[in-house]
Amino acid sequence: MRRAILADSEELRALSRRVSKPPFDRIYERLQKRCSMILESSPITEDQWQTLWSRGTWGAAVTAARTAQGRMLDLLIAHHIDRNVAYRDRAIEELRNLVSWSTWVDPCHNHMPADLCTAEAAVAALVGLDWLWDDLSEAERQVVLKAVREKAIKPYLRGVRQKAWWYNCYHNWNAVINSGCGLAGMVLSDEFPEAAEAHKLALAGLDEFYNALGKEGGWDEGIGYWGYAIRYLLLLAEASNRLGDDQRLLHRRGMDTTGLFPIYFTPNGQAASFGDNSAVPLHGTLYLMVKHFGMKELAWWLDTYAFHNDIRTSDWSTAGLAMLFRPADLEIPADPKLDVVRVIRQIGWAAMADR
Repeated sequence: MRRAILADSEELRALSRRVSKPPFDRIYERLQKRCSMILESSPITEDQWQTLWSRGTWGAAVTAARTAQGRMLDLLIAHHIDRNVAYRDRAIEELRNLVSWSTWVDPCHNHMPADLCTAEAAVAALVGLDWLWDDLSEAERQVVLKAVREKAIKPYLRGVRQKAWWYNCYHNWNAVINSGCGLAGMVLSDEFPEAAEAHKLALAGLDEFYNALGKEGGWDEGIGYWGYAIRYLLLLAEASNRLGDDQRLLHRRGMDTTGLFPIYFTPNGQAASFGDNSAVPLHGTLYLMVKHFGMKELAWWLDTYAFHNDIRTSDWSTAGLAMLFRPADLEIPADPKLDVVRVIRQIGWAAMADR
C-alpha cells in the first residue's frame, strides 16, 4: 500500500504548531468539541443503517459511510495534534465496523455493482488505515486491504465493464465514484493488478466531468452537488500529487476558476442556486484550491462561513481537513474584490451584488 495519501504522521503532528494562531485556534476548538461529541455517540454500524433503510430512509448506507469517514479523519487529526488514545481507539472501532459491512453499496442502489457509498467507504478505509498503520497488526491491515479490494475495486471494475451509467455521465456521480474508487486503485496499485486498472479507468472516466465543468468553473447541478463532486476530485488530485507527483487533475480546464462558483451563489453564506441539493459546500477539502491556486477569495469565504454552524457527529470532516489543508501564512483580505456582476455563460447563471 502506498502511504501518506493526504499527509504523513510527521505532517499531522506538525499541525500542533498552528493551534494557537488565528483562524486555526477557533477551527481547532471546533475540532475538539466534535471529537468529544463523537466519543459520546454510538459507533456507526451496519445494523444502524440497515434499520434506517427498513424504515424508509433513503441513502442510509451512503450517509453512514460518509459519517464514518468524517469521524475517522477528524479523530485521527486531533489525535496527532494532541495525543489522545480515546480518539485513536474510537477511530479504530469505526474502521473495524466499516470493513465488516456486508456490502459498500447502498440498498437503494442494490442493482448496481458500485455506487456513491462504495467511493465514500473506500476513501474512509484507506485514509483511516494509512493514519492508523502503526496502531494495527499486520492481520488487521490485511483485513482492511481485502475489504477495499473486494468491496470497492472489484465492484467498480464490474460496474465499468457493465457500462454503468455513472461512469460516463457528467454529473456528481461521475466525479465521486471515479475519484473515490480511482484513489483506492492508485493507493493499492502496487498490491493488486486490478487496482492499477481501476485507477487508469477512473482517470479516463473523469473526462466527461471535466468536459462539463468548462473554463468558467460553473456547475449546472447547483452548489450542493458541485461541492460533493469537487470534494472527491480534490482528494484524488491531492493524492495524485503526493504519491505520483502528478498534477494533471489540478490543472484541467476550469479547476483554477471553479473555486469562485460557490462564493457568488451563497450570499451571506446562504444557498441561492438551482438544483435539488441546496447544501452550502463548506468543506475543509476546498482549502486545497487555496493551497494550489492561491485563491484568497475562497479562503475568505470558508473562514467567514464554514465554522459557525452547529457541531454534529455526522457528515464529512470540515474542521480536521481545514487544519490540514488551509495554508498557514495567508493574508486574507477583509473585503475581497469580487465582481459586481458574475455571469457564467456555459450554464446560463448570473449573480449580481446587492450594493
